[in-house]
Amino acid sequence: MVTLLVAEHRNGKLLDSTFEQVTAARKGQGPVHAVLLGQGIANLAPQLSAVGVQVHTVESPALQNETPGAYAKGIEGVAQQVGASVILFGHTTVGYDVAPRLAARHGWALATNVVRLEFAGGHVQAHRAAYGGRVHAEVELQGSPVLLTLQPGAFPAARDARPGGSVSAASVQVSDADTRQKVTGFVQPEATGVDIAQADVVIAVGRGLKDKENVKIADELAKALGGVVAGSRPIVDAGWLPRDRQVGVSGKTVKAKLYIALGISGQVQHISGMKGCEHIVAVNKDPNAPIFKVAHYGVTGDLFKFVPAFLKELQG
Repeated sequence: MVTLLVAEHRNGKLLDSTFEQVTAARKGQGPVHAVLLGQGIANLAPQLSAVGVQVHTVESPALQNETPGAYAKGIEGVAQQVGASVILFGHTTVGYDVAPRLAARHGWALATNVVRLEFAGGHVQAHRAAYGGRVHAEVELQGSPVLLTLQPGAFPAARDARPGGSVSAASVQVSDADTRQKVTGFVQPEATGVDIAQADVVIAVGRGLKDKENVKIADELAKALGGVVAGSRPIVDAGWLPRDRQVGVSGKTVKAKLYIALGISGQVQHISGMKGCEHIVAVNKDPNAPIFKVAHYGVTGDLFKFVPAFLKELQG
């Protein structure tokens, strides 16, 4: 199978979702191509070719700001040139906008929010999260090409050098006439200098924390363990933590080596964003809290007693 991934970049850098797509694409055991769209993006291509990807660049002023119609024109042009059997997107704004557009236009099969991928017998089998992460559906996609959007963090980012990569300019022309929309810019959330998706240790807090002032308890534990503080959606909605610290379906997916959940009940929307962590420790007064179903270690008790005692042990 020939796999084409849609590389994403912002502020002059390739996004992690691009390298996660590389990992998924390698499962197909066939050539891995990438379409890199934008303006002034030639310097990004060698980073992808270094991991064994054949990169096809498409440059045009119309591609400056990820305009959906123009992106769709560039992607379908390169897909035709390379004979793509599978087209991968991140489950991101680009994936949301462009993948359904192409599927509807050409009648191509589409699976969104994919968390696992298998290639067998010439078919693509995808496991996707549905109903806010409450269930996982296994679907087999027919036809060629098929389209998939991958849940951020569901696949590890491929950074290992591999042979076989190349860079070339695709003979695809894209202009403003190819879109009826115009993206004028991006509004970035307030930067906190912390990327919870990349952290090895995450201390996550929920409504069991009771008060914003108690976030300092999690801060102390995070400092002692060399980690960062994150939270469930109610905590972020209440303004106790910035938006970029939210874990879950509407936040970020984390793959920490150690994830400590303090006062988090464990609704499916939150669990879908952290269940892939290596070691999950849950602290909750409710012995029936759903979080204990995914935790490797559970503490049934008061977090306001547990954390100080734990800190005391850590500090010797």
